Amino acid sequence: MDEKAATLPATLPFSEEKQLAALGHLVVNDRFFGQLRHRTQTSWWLDPYVGKIYLAKAHFHEKYNRAPTVEELHDCPEVFCEADDARTRIHTRLKMALEATKNYRLDALSNELTQWLHSRIYYEAVHQSAKLYNAVPPRPDDAYSVMERAMREIRDTTFHDDPKVDWSDYRSRFARIEVEYKDALTWGVDLFDQKLTPAAVRGSLLLGDTTVLLAPTNIGKTTTVATICRHNIVRRKPILFITHEWRENDIFTKIWCCLLKINQAQLLELQASPEGQTLMDRYVPLLMEYLDFIHMPRAGGTVEHVIAVVRKAQEERIAKHGVGYSMLVDDYPACLTTAMAAKGNMAPRHIHSYVYDQFVDLGLEYNFHVLLPIQTNREGSKVNAGEKEDRLLTKEDVHEAFGPMQRATNIITINRDPLAQMNNRVTYFIDKSRSSETKWAIVCKSAYDRSMAHDQDLGATCYRGTATMSEQLDNLLAKYKGQCIPDILING
Repeated sequence: MDEKAATLPATLPFSEEKQLAALGHLVVNDRFFGQLRHRTQTSWWLDPYVGKIYLAKAHFHEKYNRAPTVEELHDCPEVFCEADDARTRIHTRLKMALEATKNYRLDALSNELTQWLHSRIYYEAVHQSAKLYNAVPPRPDDAYSVMERAMREIRDTTFHDDPKVDWSDYRSRFARIEVEYKDALTWGVDLFDQKLTPAAVRGSLLLGDTTVLLAPTNIGKTTTVATICRHNIVRRKPILFITHEWRENDIFTKIWCCLLKINQAQLLELQASPEGQTLMDRYVPLLMEYLDFIHMPRAGGTVEHVIAVVRKAQEERIAKHGVGYSMLVDDYPACLTTAMAAKGNMAPRHIHSYVYDQFVDLGLEYNFHVLLPIQTNREGSKVNAGEKEDRLLTKEDVHEAFGPMQRATNIITINRDPLAQMNNRVTYFIDKSRSSETKWAIVCKSAYDRSMAHDQDLGATCYRGTATMSEQLDNLLAKYKGQCIPDILING
């Protein structure tokens, strides 16, 4: 591997003319020079005289803490002390570089410069990793770590400018905001959407945001996310659904039950009949195009591996359909660790915070909504079971870490005490939202035997407050279906 790697080019991968243009931009554009000066070596340039000019500017900047003018660079000590022939060549290259900037603008060079830097990072990492792997004794863990750091650096390094917000262009900006609200994904119940994001035309889950679902074990997190997926794929919203628990066949069956609104026994009977197969065949194109399901149960699974899978799936979808996903569902991230945990003493809460942060950042990067379940602590389980306090769950009941609560756009708690389970009812409590007022409780009729946590046709009502009102809700749900329960009934 070393012998083959040693034959790889160690210079910029594009033409000398483009390298001259890059040098010209480095000379006149201090911001671009600041991006590049700590990341390159003079030996990486095809033309050694170009490398000398780059090195001269770097030395001047280190000495005076500012960039030199073209005239100062022209007569700086590094250039002035060269032999006459070399000094003439340097002056000629500098002039050519400034001229080349007219033919190759920096924005057009950005992609190639990014590719070049990525290739250099990878090239250096391969050499270092190979040495560690072939050391005596071998150091494979360190070799892997080198490549992991390189991959993170490659993902985070770019030469694209981050433009400042143009406040004068408010009309087109508000037009884009209006489109964002029109493109919002739905929870599956109009009343919930109206309370979570009142400004949205139809839906409530905005692209780029992250919603955390907080609930105790075996209360219905997976059924809830499956239900949300169901209501969005029928709206032609592409979703990537990743699970780390359950059996693959269990999720497969749950999705079909929810989609067709039937229970498992009915599904098995349906798929065995010619008529049922004809019906299910009609839904197959919808599922194939709008729901990508990846089952990833893995002992010691890392968030880095999952993120790589998401990136690959996103790129493949864009290549095939021209657009990426509208939503990423991961059920659930607390099953994951991070590769960094093996390199130091990371407390479990720090690991969980880091893992959830990666998904939040991914949603912002790809502009899709991220839906992430998370567990309550033991006290939260007791509250939900009605053993401790008569209240709905809140973000303070989280088990793994409080970090995800801080980064999430929306925090929705799932409340199903024994009476609610008996009466096919679930209460979603909006504990955090950046789009509306909070502390709304949306009570939905459920059909868990059909893998439906909620549905518009099943009905819903809502009220403001944290009380469970469990004894009264069944009557109120029937009376105020699709409406808010009057405050006087809540507050007495």
